Amino acid sequence: MVDDPAGSRLVDRQRRFAESQIEDAAMALFVERGFDAVTVQEIAEAAGTSSRTFFRYFPTKVDVVRGFHRRLLDRLIRAALARPADEDGVRALRAAFLRTAEMGPAQVERVLRIGQVLTGSAGAAARDIAYETRCADELATFVGSRLPGEAEGGVTSRVVAVSMLATAQAVFASWLAAHGERSLTTLLTEAFDVLDAGFGSTRHPSAAASRRPL
Repeated sequence: MVDDPAGSRLVDRQRRFAESQIEDAAMALFVERGFDAVTVQEIAEAAGTSSRTFFRYFPTKVDVVRGFHRRLLDRLIRAALARPADEDGVRALRAAFLRTAEMGPAQVERVLRIGQVLTGSAGAAARDIAYETRCADELATFVGSRLPGEAEGGVTSRVVAVSMLATAQAVFASWLAAHGERSLTTLLTEAFDVLDAGFGSTRHPSAAASRRPL
C-alpha cells in the first residue's frame, strides 16, 4: 500500500476544521446561556452539523471545553517559539504570555464569559492534568534552550516555566473576579515584575548587567 501524505494532511486539516467549528459554536452557546443549559443537539445545529458528527470528535460537552483550553495552551507555546532567537528564555516566555493575553476592548466581555466557563464546574471537570504537564515540559525545554549553561531537563528552566504558568492562572482568576476592571496584560506585567528579582540570575549576562525589568 502506498502512503499518501497529501491525503493524510487533507484529512487532518478537515478534522481540525470540524473540531474548531464545533468548539466555536459550543463556546458561543456556553457563554450566552451557560454550560448546563446547552444540549449537544443545539451545539450541532449551531455548528451546521449533526449530533452524530459531534460525537465523532467529542465524547461529551466537557471534552469541548477541554479542547478549547488545549488550544489556549498551544497558542502560548506558538507565541513563545515565535520570539526572536537572541531573546533570553525568561524574557521570551514573559512576552509570549503577554501576547497571548492581548485583547481589544470589544473582546473583554466575551473573554470574561468564556473565563467563567473555563473556571466553573465545566472547566474543572475538563482539566487535563497530563496535557497541562506536557505543555509545562515544553515551555521548560524552551526556556532551558535559551538559558546559558542550563542542562537539558534542568531545574531552573522548569521552575521558571511552572512559576510563570501558575502566576498567569492566578492573575486570570483575579481578573475574572474583578470583572475585568483593569487590563489583563497590565495585571500580568505587574505579577511578572514580582517574579523579576527571583529570575534575575537566569538572564544572559548582557541582560543582567542592564538591570532592566524583564
